[in-house]
Formats: sequence, C-alpha cells, structure tokens
Amino acid sequence: MITAISILGFPRHEFMSAIKIRRARRRDAEAIAHLTGILGRWIMKQDSRTTAEDIRNHAFGPRRWCDVLVACDEGRVVGYALYRCFFEGFTGHRRMFLSDLAVAPDARRGGIGEALMRGLARRSLALDCDALTWECSDDNGSAMRFYAKHNAQRIDAVVTLCLDRDHIESLAD
Repeated sequence: MITAISILGFPRHEFMSAIKIRRARRRDAEAIAHLTGILGRWIMKQDSRTTAEDIRNHAFGPRRWCDVLVACDEGRVVGYALYRCFFEGFTGHRRMFLSDLAVAPDARRGGIGEALMRGLARRSLALDCDALTWECSDDNGSAMRFYAKHNAQRIDAVVTLCLDRDHIESLAD
C-alpha cells in the first residue's frame, strides 16, 4: 500500500492500491488532457490548450508525434509521462525525450512520479535508447529535487531555443 498526503486542498487518499504503469490507450485521452491542464497551471501559470482530441490525434493518430505512459490507481489515470524518441545525428545517440511528467494533485507524494520514471527507464531500455533527457524549469524546486534524487545531470551548457509558428512561417518565406 502507498500512503499519499493531501496537498493543494485536494482530498486525501488514505491508502492507494498498487499503481500500475502502462502505455496509454485512446480512451485515456480525456484524463491525460485534464492532467496537462493541471501541469500548465502549475508550471506555466496558464491553462493548457491541449484537448483530448489533440491527444488522440498526436499520440494515437496516423502521424504519431509522441507516446504516453499512464499511472493508474484502481483504473483511474492519476499521472502520465509524455515522451518521444529521436536519433541525434551529431552524437549518433538514440534518445528518449520526456516532454511532460504530471501527477494528479490528490495522488502526489505517493510514489507515482517515481513509478512513471521507472516505467520510462524500462521503455527507454526496451527501445535501445542511449539516454533519457528532459527539461525542467529551474524555479520548480520540487521537481529539481525529485530528479536530483535519480542522479539526473544538469546540462547548463545547453540553451533551449524556440521559434513560434509566426516566426517559422516568416523564416520559411
């Protein structure tokens, strides 16, 4: 049994059953989209624009952009890890990139993040990846402590850069 404590005013789970980690299914899209909203408000202080239809199209559609693991407690999706794999031409490495890791507020501090990370590690090995990478806001202290516990190495020499859609279109012209 995993004991979880209540945070952010959400109800407390006295005793959670064994958490099951599995690959997401189309029917999980609503729960995943809901959790993206929670993650967006927590990290970015704004609502996520990702819908269940986006999840169905991009994680299960004909042109898959990502894959998702979910953590389930008695059938309820209480966490997810959204990732993708890529080949890095410069190094020749096969990498898994973790885009999102989120746990429902009422299920936090119960080992679900840990279980999702173990699931990602297993999936990464099954896909013969050389590395598992992700980004984390440096002001997210709880996440930074969580990842440090797993010996994650901070790579300060790498700077994340981005072009938004308007600038992509401008560059393409």
